Amino acid sequence: MIKETKRFSKVQPHIMEFIMTFCQDLDEDAQELGLYITYVLFRMIEKGSGKKLPQISPEEIIKAYESNEKMFESMEGVDDRFIERMMKHSGEFRQI
Repeated sequence: MIKETKRFSKVQPHIMEFIMTFCQDLDEDAQELGLYITYVLFRMIEKGSGKKLPQISPEEIIKAYESNEKMFESMEGVDDRFIERMMKHSGEFRQI
């Protein structure tokens, strides 16, 4: 995994830096998990695309983060209403 982490940090250094900074207040296990999940997603996208991925800039990361943050804020309370509606109409709630 160390070899792959080094490759990831060379290919996407700004994503690596963002995740490490974002997780810095978490305990060591959580930091490692955050980095591992990020790496797994990177590999899935890399393999799925079949080509070399462009390096993501810090500006793109910040823009995506802020956009996602706004989206999650706008969804506050949606889950409860959605689940209630699903249960009311279906009589049961299927878990996958």
